[in-house]
Amino acid sequence: MAEREDAHSHILIKLSVWIFLLLILAVIALSYIFGVVVEPGYIGVRQITVALPLGPKQGFSDVGLTSGYHWNIPFYSRILFIPKTLQIIHIHRDTSLYPESEGALEVQTTDGSSVLVDISVVFRYLEAPGTTTVGEKIYSHGGPADLLKGLGSSQKMWRNTVRKVSIDELRRALGRLSTSEFYIPQKRQDEIKEAKANINSKLLKFGIKVESVLLRR
Repeated sequence: MAEREDAHSHILIKLSVWIFLLLILAVIALSYIFGVVVEPGYIGVRQITVALPLGPKQGFSDVGLTSGYHWNIPFYSRILFIPKTLQIIHIHRDTSLYPESEGALEVQTTDGSSVLVDISVVFRYLEAPGTTTVGEKIYSHGGPADLLKGLGSSQKMWRNTVRKVSIDELRRALGRLSTSEFYIPQKRQDEIKEAKANINSKLLKFGIKVESVLLRR
């Protein structure tokens, strides 16, 4: 009788092991059948949508996925895409050439004059949290998870945030000049440099870094 029970228990253990292994293989197969390709020029961000006792925690991955094929399981995870190439926002009077622009930047100088300025802001989305140097200052910055948590998943929202912060800081910085000072290149560039640092201080927490602020006209 005892021998029969031992044999029965042994069979159940072997069966359980095989079922467990088959389940693991099924999950692996499923994750790659429904896998996602991150194309060159993009960062992939995996979001775990369901909390489970085992496996990655719920939420966005802190570090972006590189180009290539990555696992994905329907209803459990999804992969969002963020451009990693340089992005440009034009604040320009020629709205036919730059349809995204709402016109030139209007700056009120200290002596009450109004100056119209065409500016291009060059920026990029950072692939991982860390630190970055802007001028002489070192800033802690966010990564793709902070971008998605802070500003949502709409690229239009990301760009609008960069545009709004840039306009506010540039208008504030350039507005410290008089009309005559405005046309002195060094004074103008000093204010643009300070504006760029202030823009970065507000955007880096979202994993957005402004590389250049170019005065066009």
